[in-house]
Amino acid sequence: MTQPVAHMARTILIVDDTPANLKLTRILLVNEGYKVLTAASAEEAIDLMHKRRFDLVLTDKNLQGASGLDVLRAARTLTPAPAIVLITGYTSYDSAVEALDIGAHDYIEKPIRDVEDLRFRIRRALSRRDEQLARPQPKPTKVGGDERSGRVLVVEVEGARRQLIAEYLGKRHHVTAAKDGDEALALLKRESFDLVLADRHLPGTSGLRVIEHAQRLLPHCASVLYTAYPSYDSVKEAFATGVDAYLVRPSEDLKKLAEKVSEALGGRGGILLG
Repeated sequence: MTQPVAHMARTILIVDDTPANLKLTRILLVNEGYKVLTAASAEEAIDLMHKRRFDLVLTDKNLQGASGLDVLRAARTLTPAPAIVLITGYTSYDSAVEALDIGAHDYIEKPIRDVEDLRFRIRRALSRRDEQLARPQPKPTKVGGDERSGRVLVVEVEGARRQLIAEYLGKRHHVTAAKDGDEALALLKRESFDLVLADRHLPGTSGLRVIEHAQRLLPHCASVLYTAYPSYDSVKEAFATGVDAYLVRPSEDLKKLAEKVSEALGGRGGILLG
C-alpha cells in the first residue's frame, strides 16, 4: 500500500459551500499527507485564518455571501501570507486578471477532472510561496546622494519606451536595459538581477522565455511580464510561468509601475497594473 507523502506539516484551508466538493477535496489532500481544515463560507474561512496559520488556501470563487475573492484579499493581509489557489466555474479574462491582481498563485477551472494536475498545482503554489518568502530584500545603496535598491533588467524593443521606463525606475533601482530577448539572455548569463521586467512580445526570444531563463539562472529573481495584447490565454500563461506580476503595457502611469516593481522585489507577488 502506498503511503501518503509527508509535506513537513503543511496546513491547507479548503473553502467551498458545496459539502460534497468540500469532503472529496479534503479526502484527496489528507491522503497526500497535508493537514486540512475546511470552511463552508468566506466568513468562516476569514475567521479561521485569523485564528491560525495556513500554508495554502484553496477556495472556490463563487460562494454564498462573501466570495472567494474576499477570502484572497483577507489572506493577503496576513504575515506571512499563505499560498492562494482560486477555483472557478466561470472563467474569463477579467476574472483571471482579478485573481492575479489580488495575489492568487494559481487559477483553476472547474470541473476539476485531472486529480493529478490538482496535486501538481498545489505543490507548485506552495513552492512559489516558499520562493517568495525566501527572497532576500535588496540592500539599499547610495548613488549620488540618492538611495537605490534592487537590480532591475528592463527588456523592451521600443527605444523611447525603454528609455522612459529605465529612467523612471532608475530613480529607485539599479536599472539595466536590453533591446530584445537575445540581449537580455546574454546579460542574464553575465550579471545578477533581482527582477526582470519584460514585454511578452519581443523579436527573437520572447519576454516569457527571458523570464523562464531568469528563474533558472538566478535564485530568487522576481519577474514582471507585460503585454500590449492582453488575453485570457496570456494570463493563464503568466500563472503557469509563475511571474510576480502580469500587466498591460505601462504607458503614462509610471508611478504605479514603480510601486508594483517595488512590491515584487519585496516578495509580495501577484500584482497587476491595468
